[in-house]
Amino acid sequence: MPVFKPSSKLSGGSVSVSHSLSCMCLILFSYVYVIPFIYKYNLITMLPEEEKLDEIRKRIDEIDAAIVDLLSKRMAYAKQIKDVKVRMNMPIKDGRREEMVIENWCEHARRNRRGGEYDLSEEMMKKMAALIIEYTVNNELLANNSDMSV
Repeated sequence: MPVFKPSSKLSGGSVSVSHSLSCMCLILFSYVYVIPFIYKYNLITMLPEEEKLDEIRKRIDEIDAAIVDLLSKRMAYAKQIKDVKVRMNMPIKDGRREEMVIENWCEHARRNRRGGEYDLSEEMMKKMAALIIEYTVNNELLANNSDMSV
């Protein structure tokens, strides 16, 4: 197997090879240790607008987490309602109640809009309420069917 020997005819000779290897080691060290350290300890300063954007996104993430928690609580209460309806031999699906819930959502959106707050359209409220109700009722019906098959 041939052995690499730097030629004295090349400019720099063996110094160039060792210098290149040193640079490669430094670059690899930076990628493996330095750059992750900088990101881990947030040593890169963000522009004020980037910081503002980051802070607003964190607030939205907190709101999203609260929405998920509230939906989970809503599902737990819906299960309790289903259990009571089953004991009372009442139908699980109640169209009047569903319409009332959707109207309540729309009323909250109207009040919010009158108060000069954020623009929550009634169309969006209707769709969201209907989706949540549909999922909840379907979940209750499936749970009731599985309870009856046991």
